[in-house]
Amino acid sequence: PAQMMHPAGPLAAARAGAVLARLTPALQAEAADLAATLREIETARALQREGIADLASGLAALEAARDQLGGAIAGRGAEDPPEAALRAGRDAETLTALAAALARQPGGGGAEAAASGDWLWPVRGRVLAGYKAPDASGARRPGLLLGAPALSLVEAPSDAMVRYAAPFLEYGYVVVLEADDGTLIVLAGLAQLAVSAGAPVARGELLGLLGGRNLEVEEYVMLPDADAGAGALETLYIEVRHGGGPVDPGPWFAGENG
Repeated sequence: PAQMMHPAGPLAAARAGAVLARLTPALQAEAADLAATLREIETARALQREGIADLASGLAALEAARDQLGGAIAGRGAEDPPEAALRAGRDAETLTALAAALARQPGGGGAEAAASGDWLWPVRGRVLAGYKAPDASGARRPGLLLGAPALSLVEAPSDAMVRYAAPFLEYGYVVVLEADDGTLIVLAGLAQLAVSAGAPVARGELLGLLGGRNLEVEEYVMLPDADAGAGALETLYIEVRHGGGPVDPGPWFAGENG
């Protein structure tokens, strides 16, 4: 009893005992909460490891599929454009001038028609610059600039004839399609072509691929949620020429993109 006596006396010993009687259960409850939190963290880490493994497997399969598609595109051996198209490409200094030159060639132009509103968007992405809106350099272009994930498939918006499919200036590969009503669709910024000039294409048919690269697993994990699905965006420029000049492409496409 003497050893258990508080130095300040019996009253202080009683007070210390009361404090410990309340403190010990509280510490035990906190320890139990920490143990439960630790178990949740361990479970989350295990799920994260499984998710990363699944993501790595999916990315590897995607890379293999893209390589196979790229090989198939390369195996088609795109033909050189007709001489008239080549001459138009050499003489034109802008995409609008190229489209205007192609429209003047035989087969260019056609029936007057209002915007159809049922074309497919060539890529699934978002509009970065609208019709005649200033782009990053301040230039106002008579078309739309779309942002899409790297290596996106570029598809034909409608049934059309390929009037031009070749590199053009700094735009990479450019495809100019002539729809059934004579409307010209200019698509600029492709990294690979799957069609050649003079070939007919159906609505939704593959025209080529955008550039870029697949993200690594670590990049997907570290990127913010808003960017993890796409990474750095590639761009595709769309210009529509109808009735003698460029028009707003937006009304020609079905619904909102993205």
